[in-house]
Amino acid sequence: MKFKDIIKEILLQREDLNKDRLMELIDNRKSFFQGLLSEEGAALLVAQDLSVNIDQEEIRPLQIDDLVSDLNNITIAGRVIHTSPIKEFVRADGSSGKYIKLILADKTGKIFCTAWDSKAEKIAKKELQNKIVKILHGYTRKGINSEVELHIGDRGDIITSNDESEENFPNKVEKNPNTLQNESKNGLRILDFRLTKISDLTPEIGSVNVLAKVIKIGKPRKSKNSIKKDGAFVDVLIGNKDGIIKTYFWDDKVKLLGEIKEGTVLLFQGAFAKKKFGRLFLTVNKSCIIKSGQKIPISNEITSIKIDKISDIKQDFKLVSIEGKIVGNPNIKNIETKNDEKLKLATFKMNDGSGIARIFLWRELADFASKLYSENLIRIFGLNPRYNEENELELQSDSLTFIEKIF
Repeated sequence: MKFKDIIKEILLQREDLNKDRLMELIDNRKSFFQGLLSEEGAALLVAQDLSVNIDQEEIRPLQIDDLVSDLNNITIAGRVIHTSPIKEFVRADGSSGKYIKLILADKTGKIFCTAWDSKAEKIAKKELQNKIVKILHGYTRKGINSEVELHIGDRGDIITSNDESEENFPNKVEKNPNTLQNESKNGLRILDFRLTKISDLTPEIGSVNVLAKVIKIGKPRKSKNSIKKDGAFVDVLIGNKDGIIKTYFWDDKVKLLGEIKEGTVLLFQGAFAKKKFGRLFLTVNKSCIIKSGQKIPISNEITSIKIDKISDIKQDFKLVSIEGKIVGNPNIKNIETKNDEKLKLATFKMNDGSGIARIFLWRELADFASKLYSENLIRIFGLNPRYNEENELELQSDSLTFIEKIF
């Protein structure tokens, strides 16, 4: 069924609607999805909004690239390139449920698919790896990172297909049961859950899965929060090639740090991104799963921490790391606070070839800076960025900031 035929069918079933109004509704749908929808896809969404039944057998088969959030009763085919074990969960009402996750792929892309309860049990009994399957009566919703995910509920089903056309589906992928992540020849990445880049974290993103290296571990402290009067926490600086972020370990998670050393790679499943006092951070509480060492079945290691270019640094809520030469000898001062506390402060400029920034280092870091000189090449991790009234970039140390002297 072509676009004009969908229009005709909608107008036949909705006599109260004229063509001009229908085209306006379709244009609104296309605008909302910022050009990601075809005319056909937008018309199908409008038909769904208007409770108009369209015989999808007559329409070009949907492809993964066509899928947007909030579609219902859809049929789509794809190759199963990954399956995860069936898992159980408890709903808010206390009842138990089951789910299983798949990754489907066709020539246009790939998508995470979750089957629930009886459908999950059905899939768990089959060997679907590398099989071409057809999802019947599925629906789509936004998942982690606002990406579209496909779901198979009570009305849905999954059947194997005889279509083995390589032009429609990617090559078969060898599944390694001991890895969460792998690379196939055609570049498809296999994950049984989605990792979030540190650079993509925002306060609105909610629960995330992050893989990063421990850069520095702070000292245990008591919470000043009235709700968690006896709460203990430790702040930990973690990072990878995408950036760095401060992470707070709470209560029972603090005990884990006795077994974790700086340089250890950790996998966080279910950490929460939050923002407070203008700074973004991760919080790790009892609901978060942390894995390390052999408990991380992943092949590629985190080998480097992102170094930011001074010219690219913006005034936002994320920590940065820089590498460059000191311009002029550091200036060391003793500052008295409002609480009559005397603190040492070191100020100097750094040039990384892309730009110049003014550095402010406090306390022990100021002592370290007092031993540095002009033209020393250094690397500093975990600085808070801001621009002053003269639009000059200023980078100030944080509680977990640390310095490496290169020469």
